[in-house]
Amino acid sequence: MARMLSILATRVDFIGTTSYSKGNNRAIFSAIARLISGYDSAQSIQELMLLPEGVIWSKVTEGHEGLLVDRFHVGLQTGNSEPLLMMPVSAISSMLQEVTQRFGSGGEMILYNQGKAYSLARFAAIKRGLGPNPETRLEEIAAMTCAAGWAIVKAKLEPGGNAIEFNNFECFECSTSKSRRSSCSFLRGMAAGLVEALFRKEVTSEETKCKGRGDEACTFIVKPRDGSPLGGALSLNRSAKVGKIEESEGTVN
Repeated sequence: MARMLSILATRVDFIGTTSYSKGNNRAIFSAIARLISGYDSAQSIQELMLLPEGVIWSKVTEGHEGLLVDRFHVGLQTGNSEPLLMMPVSAISSMLQEVTQRFGSGGEMILYNQGKAYSLARFAAIKRGLGPNPETRLEEIAAMTCAAGWAIVKAKLEPGGNAIEFNNFECFECSTSKSRRSSCSFLRGMAAGLVEALFRKEVTSEETKCKGRGDEACTFIVKPRDGSPLGGALSLNRSAKVGKIEESEGTVN
């Protein structure tokens, strides 16, 4: 790949690139680029890319009237080759709002159960990379949630270890411009599913504050249904700070 890039260095201006392994000593490289010389074409660059030893196949597609279409990739995938679907946050928020408008409290229950089921299933895929004691790594799990775009969250173990408080400062479920909701049942279910999976206990999950009601954050309190302590040596240092949230002597900025 290095040889191919050196050949192209004086011929194209790379705007964006990506590369990833396909296993068996094979890799894929793709890029968006601008021709430097007026003497080159999509065809000539494609032929240049085939010159280095080890390059199996190349394809260069030329844009048309300012529109450049990716004709190579057929869909997004996770690192575990799980297919992904890209959709605007506003569209997801509108879908959830429609469910609650149509079915009322029954819709809220549907969203809660779906959020909990998703979280439980997702944890099964995540926990393989968290080692034998994933309940001690809530901070990393919260960071994964942030990176995936679900939330910018701060998690805090309450005194006595009887509950975990999640504060979501960027809630897609209620805070989009078109949302008229004042509760976030899907994310409330996700919080419940995460804690149940971590501690293997049935829990209750309550939303005590909501950005849809004018609060600074959507707050979820998750605690064991039987009232017992959660247990586990959580890696929280009393609070897990994720994404844009920073804590200094009790002040959140």
